[in-house]
Amino acid sequence: MRIKYKTTLIIIVLSILISISTLAQTYSNTTITTPRGTSVSAWLLIANDFNEQEKAASLAYWLNYYDNRITYEGDATYTYNCHAYAWWVSEGQSEVWLNDPSQYWGDDSYIEVASQTNASKVSFGTADHSAITTGTANYFISKWGPSPRFAHNVEDCPYDNSDMHYYARPYLTDNTSLLCSSGSQYTINDLPAECTITWACSGNISRVSVQGSNPCTFQAGGSGDGWIEATITSSVDAIALPLINLWVGTPILNYVTGPGSGYTYNTYTFYADPRRDPLSQAEYTWTLNPLNGNSVRPYYDYADIAFYSSGGYQVVARAENTCGMSDWAVTGISISDNYGYSLSPNPASGNLTIIVTK
Repeated sequence: MRIKYKTTLIIIVLSILISISTLAQTYSNTTITTPRGTSVSAWLLIANDFNEQEKAASLAYWLNYYDNRITYEGDATYTYNCHAYAWWVSEGQSEVWLNDPSQYWGDDSYIEVASQTNASKVSFGTADHSAITTGTANYFISKWGPSPRFAHNVEDCPYDNSDMHYYARPYLTDNTSLLCSSGSQYTINDLPAECTITWACSGNISRVSVQGSNPCTFQAGGSGDGWIEATITSSVDAIALPLINLWVGTPILNYVTGPGSGYTYNTYTFYADPRRDPLSQAEYTWTLNPLNGNSVRPYYDYADIAFYSSGGYQVVARAENTCGMSDWAVTGISISDNYGYSLSPNPASGNLTIIVTK
């Protein structure tokens, strides 16, 4: 990692502390991800970390150098560095060494904001350092290369602070995959005060609240697949949050498909058209009219019907979710008696008797 230090003395002393560990570190390549799922290359330490004496020496040096104005948070180690701590480890993830954190804001997982108020991450820009914010202005927590992790004032740190960038991660709450005409609220969490929201939605959804509201109420204006999106704008950046894909309104059921004729003592399958969309949360009701001793076995958007009696039948279906019910869909089937026959004698060289049975 490239580190820009404030003084030549710090460079010399840190080099001495690092050189205490005489064995070269061994790493294997690994992959971590941003909140949006972008793959980021990182390194996993395999062998040759500091021993306890080396850790203690590094801690003692830094506490002495800053006259105990910094607070110890974690041991010196080669397992992770400042970037990994700020963007990955502090989020509850495993310890890795990360050389380039730029994908975390490059893929819009984070938005850059003008100040640290409401920011959670800090990049020291050209100084190649990362930190996390605290509830105190200009007071951060960061790990200093392989040296310990400290809580510290921005000035009590071996990295130049002339190129500071602050990042926040607002996110859209997705409470349900189903939107009804009664409406639902959608909320941007961890929204920095300086940011504004622009809402967008598919054509079968209506925004009820004023543009930019948080939370914002939407309601179904039709049925089918839909989406809601929010674009967040700060004074220095803008990002579109991931789409919320959802089902809008009641389920859609246009037809029932299946055979138009058949025979007794056979089972036939009938399907809802269109087939069930999992986002719709639809449940299906299947009815045979008349039932007449036959058997209906429903399975969500299709049903198996075993016929034992001949005649004309209607296969009727309806779909329902918490938004309401679809119209009934109907198809017909005509069932004929299934005749069998026997031959005797079999095989025959003379007369052959054929007996037909139901």
